[in-house]
Amino acid sequence: MGHRCPAVLQTLAEAGSDADDLTFDAVVAASCRAGQPTAARTMVALQQQGPVGVTPHVVPQCSLHSPASAVSVGLSMHGPTIGVGGGPAALAEGLLSAATLAMSLAVTQPAAAIWLIVTGWDAPPALDDEATPTNDSTCRGLALCLKPLVTGTPLPEAAILRIDSCSSQGSPDEFTGDLPLWEFCERLTQGRATHIGCGRGLKASLIPGEMGFGFGTPATMREAA
Repeated sequence: MGHRCPAVLQTLAEAGSDADDLTFDAVVAASCRAGQPTAARTMVALQQQGPVGVTPHVVPQCSLHSPASAVSVGLSMHGPTIGVGGGPAALAEGLLSAATLAMSLAVTQPAAAIWLIVTGWDAPPALDDEATPTNDSTCRGLALCLKPLVTGTPLPEAAILRIDSCSSQGSPDEFTGDLPLWEFCERLTQGRATHIGCGRGLKASLIPGEMGFGFGTPATMREAA
């Protein structure tokens, strides 16, 4: 599980969190084409060797829900676990899904957190006819620990995620739903407020607190699968 999402383990280490506190936490994972190389190799093997050449592990390990499931099982979480996205708008869809889930979690498990995990390529991998990568692509992983706000409580001094309606003209600092993950990570590291369109007249706004976003140095790695 460690190689699947080291961003979660790094976030836990930096926060000094106790694994016992994760019992009712939820996981929302939004990937942008993370399993493409493995899926391509599977299709080539199926064409060349038939069913015997395809490992059954590709379904549980490379499906849309597998990153969230791996984190949930590995850290003994028992809250909701879902996978969203899959394409260029994965970041926006992940933010919207996490904010939507927070409304019910604030009522059912107000002490629980939502782990939003987003992955994406800095540059898309290029594959030859045998599904072998021809370039050196890096897959970036980001983990955000979100705490739902309970109705009636004041806004925290820490950074917040808010879903608002979009203005008709937008703002010069507003991005479409396909904001690259590397650019989003860069903005968090710099402590800059970010507004991302989520479709249907909505936008996700991330507002830094007094200490910015509490965001450490981003870590990148090449896909192991």
